Amino acid sequence: MLYHVKVHNIDDLNDKPALNIFVASLHETWLDRDKPLWQFHFIKDINTEQFALYIKIHHMCGDGSTLIRWFQAGYNQSPINEGFVPVWAINRTQKIRHKTPWF
Repeated sequence: MLYHVKVHNIDDLNDKPALNIFVASLHETWLDRDKPLWQFHFIKDINTEQFALYIKIHHMCGDGSTLIRWFQAGYNQSPINEGFVPVWAINRTQKIRHKTPWF
């Protein structure tokens, strides 16, 4: 998990140009092809309780709209202390697709 979940501390999360430069540096490096192709980066402001989340995931895990839907399904209105399920382990219902004749 040390490869997949990283915590970074920065001086001021509200300094958007500095935050953008930091995230760009995270984005530059490729994911290790010998490991599952995702990383979560928690970027914490050392002076406040604020944090940012940068998620790096290979496109073969899903297209943009699918991944957005997955992450939105993980958002909750209130904290969950028991029974938490990470976004990648949420039970998803499959769409029923009817086979169409090929001719």
